[in-house]
Amino acid sequence: MAVVSKPNRKGTPPKMDDASSILTNQTVRKSGLRKDLNFKVDADFKKRFKTYATINDLSMHDLLVKTFEYYETQHS
Repeated sequence: MAVVSKPNRKGTPPKMDDASSILTNQTVRKSGLRKDLNFKVDADFKKRFKTYATINDLSMHDLLVKTFEYYETQHS
């Protein structure tokens, strides 16, 4: 019976330099990729937060970042 080789669906492996930065998460910090931040809030709070962001032409992400930066400067 003939042996049929399957194509490599995973692609080529990363180079050694890239592999070490992938493991230490350096590429995410350098490239500015966003990561998930998951937590639950009350439905009323979410509605108020989203409404405020929409009225002020902000994304919820930008509003959260600005709010945290303000909080951090006021409580340092």
